[in-house]
Amino acid sequence: MSCTTEGTDEKEVIFYFEVSTLFVVNNLEQTQNASTVIYQ
Repeated sequence: MSCTTEGTDEKEVIFYFEVSTLFVVNNLEQTQNASTVIYQ
């Protein structure tokens, strides 16, 4: 994305970590909702 690597690596790593964490949480919530719908 950005050509400069000074001072952006940590922020980008944290950003991707937060995004991936949100993605995993959303997937877990969706699977839980789907399983509860199936079993009800």
